[in-house]
Amino acid sequence: MVTIAEEVVKQHKFRTLILLRRALIEEKYELCPALIRAAKRLRSSSVEIRGVLKSPLIHPENLDMEGTLLMTSGGDLQLS
Repeated sequence: MVTIAEEVVKQHKFRTLILLRRALIEEKYELCPALIRAAKRLRSSSVEIRGVLKSPLIHPENLDMEGTLLMTSGGDLQLS
């Protein structure tokens, strides 16, 4: 059973990954080190962070643990 505290940490972790993605897309690279440190403090795995760094145009919720695109309901697009 997931506690409320665990759910809050998960939401903050996800938001931090989204902010990292946005910084990369907007080419605000000076923000990336701080966002990566924050993501690590919020228990993001290196693989999750690497997935965002590798594919910033893909929303983090659509990446699996290896940073590859998951199957979407709209089609079978996959990233290797």
